[in-house]
Amino acid sequence: MPILQPDWPYRLFISYSRVDEAQKRRLRENLLVLEQAGMISIWEDRCIDAGDDWLERLNASLNSADVGLLLVSSAFLASRFCQSREVPDLLSRYTHSGSLVVPVIVDFCHWKAVPWLSRLQALPTDGVPVRGQRPQTKAWTNVTQGLAARLESNPPKRRHGSSSRPGAGREATHPLSKKSL
Repeated sequence: MPILQPDWPYRLFISYSRVDEAQKRRLRENLLVLEQAGMISIWEDRCIDAGDDWLERLNASLNSADVGLLLVSSAFLASRFCQSREVPDLLSRYTHSGSLVVPVIVDFCHWKAVPWLSRLQALPTDGVPVRGQRPQTKAWTNVTQGLAARLESNPPKRRHGSSSRPGAGREATHPLSKKSL
């Protein structure tokens, strides 16, 4: 029996270091199945068009994000912009608005030494870095399935009602859901 999912699509914000651009592209490729199913809409800084006020677009996307995906690596942890701008905003929404923050460990780094980060359950399973798994496609599939399962079983809260959201009132079962099998 289908489950009611009136809040789809969830707005997903990807926070990453430009050093990890290739990993971000792989993530987007894998999340495409969730986007095509109408479960998520993805925003990342490459969505900014020429001539846009980039800081205004970034702020608007941060402020409306239901889910923040953090692509964690040494470069991400060293990024002043990620650590001083994006992470605090996403964590504030997590604390005050019920948004979701999901670390995706893309490379080996000492992320467990970061108190706010080590408290969050990471993907892939057990926080094993994507780059440390063979094949990496299995790790990316684990990330996609883990995110889909989390959104279905315990979705993030929204500050505003969902009636004005795309897909409001729609009945659906996500194709990756165990409920649809």
